[in-house]
Amino acid sequence: MEPSPLDRLYTPLDPSRKEIRLLRILSTGPCLTCTLQVASLTQDLYYHALSYVWGDPAAEHEILVNETAIKIAGNLYHALHDISSGQRYLWVDALCINQRDIPEKNTQIPLMADIYRDAALVLSWLGPRSE
Repeated sequence: MEPSPLDRLYTPLDPSRKEIRLLRILSTGPCLTCTLQVASLTQDLYYHALSYVWGDPAAEHEILVNETAIKIAGNLYHALHDISSGQRYLWVDALCINQRDIPEKNTQIPLMADIYRDAALVLSWLGPRSE
């Protein structure tokens, strides 16, 4: 598989430490700007988990994560804008798991029950507000 900008975004996780990545929204200005950082479920973490409707994958928006431009689905983009008040740490499956790394996905997916259970708050986002 050809290298992607995403490859430099994702540092390896240590499954023995139950490591995950957490997203932090820094700015929703002209460009949604975020950071990803590694954390361990074995530590006392404070984060929110986001559950959302994936929606149309063709409706993409570009964001910056750790100064790397990536494209995300429109529904996730709008969800991040809607919930971005405060600089909270978020766990979002599409961004916090390297979707191109099958071995990583195979270790992260079984952790999802722990991730959602240990979250301080689980946010459900069904779509944009009706006008």
